[in-house]
Amino acid sequence: MASAQGIWPAFLLLVALFVVPPAVSLGAALRRVASLRRRGLHPSPWLRAGAAISVASIAINTVVLALTLWKMGDEGLILGHSHALAAFLAWVCFWIWVAMLIFLRRRRQRAAY
Repeated sequence: MASAQGIWPAFLLLVALFVVPPAVSLGAALRRVASLRRRGLHPSPWLRAGAAISVASIAINTVVLALTLWKMGDEGLILGHSHALAAFLAWVCFWIWVAMLIFLRRRRQRAAY
């Protein structure tokens, strides 16, 4: 049985690794959609796909974290295939966020002020 002092920092680290990147990429996608709509343009299907991947990642990673929290009381922190999937989804969302930053910056540099 694991101690409570070791469980919570490990769980908070998993939350930071699994939930923060999808949330940040979803926020960037929603900001981009709002920016396009303010200018009267329609968002591209790629932008919608990035937002959908981020939402799905948040849902899947939240389920993985809930199951991890449920099982941590019995046998401690054991990482498995579901954690690898959650890490992969978070990594994909991190790169979606980086792509959003690059594409937003590129469009801002061409703008005439």
